[in-house]
Amino acid sequence: MSGPLDYDVRYSETYLELQEQRWRAEQERQSRLQLERMEKVRKRAEARRQKAEKRKIVASQIDEVLTALKSRWSDFTSSAGDRWSVATLATELAGVEQAAKTSRSVESVQALADSLDLKISAFLDSVSAYERVEAEAAALAESMATSDVVAAFAPERRDAWLQRHLVTTSAGELAKNDPPSSGDALMKLIDEGRDVVRQAIRAESDFQARNDLLQGTIESLKSLGFFVDDPVFVDPGDPLAPVTVTATRGAERVYLSVPLSGQVKSEWHGLPEANCAVHLAEYLEHLKQRGFECHPHRPDLVQPPHLLAKGAKTLPRDTLGHRSK
Repeated sequence: MSGPLDYDVRYSETYLELQEQRWRAEQERQSRLQLERMEKVRKRAEARRQKAEKRKIVASQIDEVLTALKSRWSDFTSSAGDRWSVATLATELAGVEQAAKTSRSVESVQALADSLDLKISAFLDSVSAYERVEAEAAALAESMATSDVVAAFAPERRDAWLQRHLVTTSAGELAKNDPPSSGDALMKLIDEGRDVVRQAIRAESDFQARNDLLQGTIESLKSLGFFVDDPVFVDPGDPLAPVTVTATRGAERVYLSVPLSGQVKSEWHGLPEANCAVHLAEYLEHLKQRGFECHPHRPDLVQPPHLLAKGAKTLPRDTLGHRSK
């Protein structure tokens, strides 16, 4: 048998329902997959948005930190002025600014800013400390420049100190150092200046004491019958130089050299051998009565006046030479 064999196919209701169920299930699956894909996209977009928002917040917080630091820096440079070099701190500020551009951590930038702020505070404290020392040095300089005592007894040391004070506090010198180093140098200079003043006061005291001694010396020699010349400085330009006194009594002559302090040198000429030590003893006794305790370096030159021995017709002969020192 040949030829087409056609036939009709009829789907049962059950089959059609099953196919519809399968189609709907596939549709639902596709819908779920689409929803899942959309949810993932939404979550990724939300994550990006949150991340961008966080970066924005961090950037804003970092900017606030940097703005506060720059304001602090502006106040600092105004307070420090142009006297001091702040190059080291400026370098650290640049480092904080660079960190603010690259760092995503507010904490790290804040830590750098806090560290610099502490250094700025310490710097300002050291400037205040220096200014107190500077005021003290300025007062000492004015006192030394106007002191008659220092001018009379330490003029060269005073002038040298005042010159060093000008150099130490000059703008050029301060720009080369930090406040603590400059303060230490100025404190050392103050100590040296005080020493100049102390030595000048001591020299004035010694000078007055020597004047009193000279007056007592002249009065003592006059009481022994000597004519006393006016005292003369060995170096007229130096009030600390020894003073010489010359006294004469007929052919007798006494030379004295009186330093500011220490040993007084004397030479006695023209006195008879028996009288040299006696007159020296009388002279020292007169000084003692005027409040000056003087002791010879050679005690054998001082002896009590010789007394006439019982039955003797002359004084015992002094065995000392006619010249004593």
